Amino acid sequence: LVLNDNRITTLPSEISRLTNLKRLAIDRNALTSLPDTMSLLTKLEACEALRNQLTSLPGSIGKMTALRTLRLDGNSLMSLPESIKNLGRLQDLWLGENDLQRLPSDLKGLSSLQTLHLQRNKLCSLPRSIKHLKLLETFDLCGNRIQSLPSEIGALAQLKTLAMQKN
Repeated sequence: LVLNDNRITTLPSEISRLTNLKRLAIDRNALTSLPDTMSLLTKLEACEALRNQLTSLPGSIGKMTALRTLRLDGNSLMSLPESIKNLGRLQDLWLGENDLQRLPSDLKGLSSLQTLHLQRNKLCSLPRSIKHLKLLETFDLCGNRIQSLPSEIGALAQLKTLAMQKN
């Protein structure tokens, strides 16, 4: 379902009836939130909501366990729900150009993550649980406020690219 480049301000809760949906693209709209009922989209593999006005994510996002790609660049997210740790199949997480000040303390469940884009946020530090992202290959932290990396970053044996300019 592709709903890009409209003026959509809300997604109806009835979207949860699209139980076979694999991809939802709602880029460049005017969404300020996502419905809690999205968690019922148990087959959704890709959710793309770039350049909206999202300030938070529903805690129920952790129930969307089929997600492989989550793109939320260019919103106004200040934090992530702790339940994001339940997205064990997630491979690509794009959170650049938000207002994130911290990451959840427990990232252990994100064991399939290969790409993590956090550029242009307000992060000052990384949680020690970063060490559990064993498959991470690309890690973009450009344009944050990070002054030091935790020693646990050394556990990321698959890491190929670590971008940290303008911190």
